[in-house]
Amino acid sequence: MGEIRQVRITGEIPNIRILLDELESDPQFTDSCKTEINRLEQHRDQLGSSFLATLVIDISVGLAGNALYDLIKHGVSAARRRGNVTTQGLDTSADPTTGIGEGSPAS
Repeated sequence: MGEIRQVRITGEIPNIRILLDELESDPQFTDSCKTEINRLEQHRDQLGSSFLATLVIDISVGLAGNALYDLIKHGVSAARRRGNVTTQGLDTSADPTTGIGEGSPAS
């Protein structure tokens, strides 16, 4: 088994569940990633919501690693159109030609 990298995506619970459903519809994702949803304590934070959860994705990095990151980035973009989300371990501002940017998974 290869290296494991972790991505965390936090947002409103319904949005996180939709994102997870979308990601799990891809067989490559379900074969290479392990997921868990952690409900956060009810409070107000920078997202302005009191019903938040964090989707934790453990990615087996290998030949399909870049394709999986692209799939997750695409899913996060769709989630952001539905509501506010924050990410850790996933650089959604990376240069699409190099995949390099601040907070890139490779850093």
